Amino acid sequence: MTFAQNHLFSKATFIVGLAVFSVISTTAQAQPRSTASQDRPFSQRNYCASNLKADIPKGSMDTQLVGNVSCMVQRLDAFTTPTQPVAVRYQAYQAKAWLTYALHEASERSLTADEQFALRQAATIFDQLNDQTSPQINFDFNAPFLDRLRRPDLWAKVQVLKSMPSSSTLMKQIADSEVKLYWAQNEYCERGWRHAREHFSAAERWINAVELTALPQDEAEQSAYQTNYETYYRTLAQRSES
Repeated sequence: MTFAQNHLFSKATFIVGLAVFSVISTTAQAQPRSTASQDRPFSQRNYCASNLKADIPKGSMDTQLVGNVSCMVQRLDAFTTPTQPVAVRYQAYQAKAWLTYALHEASERSLTADEQFALRQAATIFDQLNDQTSPQINFDFNAPFLDRLRRPDLWAKVQVLKSMPSSSTLMKQIADSEVKLYWAQNEYCERGWRHAREHFSAAERWINAVELTALPQDEAEQSAYQTNYETYYRTLAQRSES
């Protein structure tokens, strides 16, 4: 891909992404990409096919949940192979990250609303990936953005990075970073900075690592990246605390 093609791709993706991101950021509740995952709660669905063996560590408090999550993770593996389109890999890794978040919340046995939200996110993505006729596999981060948004710089940076062709092999790190940022935001709103700090720090390390790998060396492309970042940041900073 030439620089001109790369620049046009990045610019077009950025404009579309910013419009989608702006709409999502003002939504009070996440909009589902599929209704299939809402037919039954996660706990009432069985993701363990006959050829799968659930990995349930000893001492697990909720063996049914852990087993179901283990089987979904295994089934998501098929969507993370290098032959899959970039957006498909991104969504599959995002679903896995939501499952990690859900298991953490379940282990604390307190924030059940967050646990159920994360499970619904994963199930919605899983259903979407398995619906091969769906046109909605894309780079959306399907989650509500809370008021008093913390670290808009990190949110802005990761949104620009994931639209860059040079990030195509870094979808796991990008998806993990986005869910970790949402996780950190929730921790901040519910428990304060002391509990959120480690999650924000982890997300920042991952995002900086992606940037270090994906940022082009060409000065013109670096300038375009910085311009896109600043535009995203100005939009998201309006939702941050003063």
